[in-house]
Amino acid sequence: MTRARAPASPPVARELLWPAAPALAAAALAAVVAGVFAVRDPAATIALAAACALGALVLADVTVGLRVFTVLAFFEVLPGAGGLSVAKLAGAALLFSWLVTGAPDAARSRRFAAEHAGAAALAVVFLAWVLASAAWAERPADAFGAVVRYAPNLALLPIAFAAVRTRSHGPAFAAAFIAGALLSATYGLAAGAPAGSAAGFSRLDGAGVDPNILAMALVAALALSVALAARPGARAAGRGLAAVAGLACLTALLLTGSRGGLVGLAAMLVCGVALAGRGRRVAAGLLAACVLAGAAVYVLQLAPAATRERIVHPSGGSGRADLWRVGLRVVAHHPLLGVGAGNFPGSTVHELLAPGAITRSQYIVDTPKVAHNVYLEVQAELGVPGLAMFLALIAFSLACCRSAWRRCAASADTGGDVLARGVAVAISAMLAAEVFVSQEFNKPLWLLLAVAPALRAVASQPVYPAAA
Repeated sequence: MTRARAPASPPVARELLWPAAPALAAAALAAVVAGVFAVRDPAATIALAAACALGALVLADVTVGLRVFTVLAFFEVLPGAGGLSVAKLAGAALLFSWLVTGAPDAARSRRFAAEHAGAAALAVVFLAWVLASAAWAERPADAFGAVVRYAPNLALLPIAFAAVRTRSHGPAFAAAFIAGALLSATYGLAAGAPAGSAAGFSRLDGAGVDPNILAMALVAALALSVALAARPGARAAGRGLAAVAGLACLTALLLTGSRGGLVGLAAMLVCGVALAGRGRRVAAGLLAACVLAGAAVYVLQLAPAATRERIVHPSGGSGRADLWRVGLRVVAHHPLLGVGAGNFPGSTVHELLAPGAITRSQYIVDTPKVAHNVYLEVQAELGVPGLAMFLALIAFSLACCRSAWRRCAASADTGGDVLARGVAVAISAMLAAEVFVSQEFNKPLWLLLAVAPALRAVASQPVYPAAA
């Protein structure tokens, strides 16, 4: 008599492991590769592992990804990281996360093109104009490189629109922006690498950026800190932390010794008082007076003598005046089309024989530099049409901020009202600092420009929306 055999059941291990087999195989292969590289370059392996972890976090959700990218946007190539650009890696992960996003976020991205068809078309035409400039550029490869750098920044417009979905996402973005600027400054303090002149004084620089670029970021972070600290209805602890962060931003800004940063600070104070709104102008004026007095005391009494001399007596400078003079010659000779995107440094050498004294030709011949003025550089490279489109994109974002605070005021959302005004002030301060630097590809600036339409969209939601 034979015993009946029970029906065979599929092995549990096979049921559990087979669906995950590709992922397990990829993880095993990654572990082997990481082990091999760890033996040859431990520092680069650690940086790569951290980058992969951050990439996974960015890919998890586009909203989280935008916040992570906002923090890392202030970090360029770091020493000891094998030439790895953390900001570019996070940006690539954010772009990929947006491209493979779910239906709700994809719908919001399409809604941006529907609600702001003119701005979307303008961004496409501007990018096409940058690409077309390769046809008349002396160095077409530099023009193609500019396209590669402009495209991700313009893509931030629909990405931010998809990521900032509720009223609470706006303050979280501002907090991430402030954290990124302060972390970059902290890295500069910890690294202690002197960025000063031959006179022997050291100016605070950031994570892979020079003091002028760090100062431009810090002045925007200061404006956002003030906005978060002044938001009615916010928790006292959060407002206090924002005030401390603002003080830290101001201190780091002064340590950069950047004249462009001080111009941005002055613009921030003027715009802050002008855009404070009724009932807040007196408080904004008092705060601006205190900040101005503190900055004056530092520059005139506490700053190193070399820093004070550099700010109070800016004659000579570092060749910026010569670059501006030659840049104006380029504009005069190529008013309509420009010399091609990314071609300013290589084109200035052709303007040396024109009348006018040039005192520092090494920044034009030996080591060609950018114009150190974003508006002059954009016009020199892309002509009047390119500059007009560039300024129109900026005007669009500022108009969205204005519409956002009006909508918030209409719905009695004073917190959103103050934040939208703070973003507008931050953008204005960075634009003022851009008179002294050429940062048309600056990620923090484009992040602020991109979040403005999103703030306008969420301003029409109920004051207490459901959780995202």
